[in-house]
Amino acid sequence: MPVRVHFDDAGPDGYLLTFPYDAEVVGLVKALPKNRRRYSPDTKQWAVHPDVARDLVGALHAHGHTTTGLDSSDGAQQGTQREPRPTPVNVSGDPRIRQAIALLEAVLADDPGF
Repeated sequence: MPVRVHFDDAGPDGYLLTFPYDAEVVGLVKALPKNRRRYSPDTKQWAVHPDVARDLVGALHAHGHTTTGLDSSDGAQQGTQREPRPTPVNVSGDPRIRQAIALLEAVLADDPGF
């Protein structure tokens, strides 16, 4: 039976998941890397890191479940796949990352369609 999984934005820690218990949904969450998910027995909620939220949404949708709450700017939308906000990356110390960003900016600047 399909379940609606709500993603509550928990800031840089990721998302808190709220859903009625469903063994399949719990299995999909447990399939995430252990360092990207955690369970709180006190609140009976799972938390997932922003890096894996998109993968989890895709898996949930592939299994017929719906998601809500990933985009707070326009409210929860049932059954739509939303991209979580990217995690900020500190690029100040790595010249390879700065060079890659400069290259991407140059490529995107050449294509007005982006």
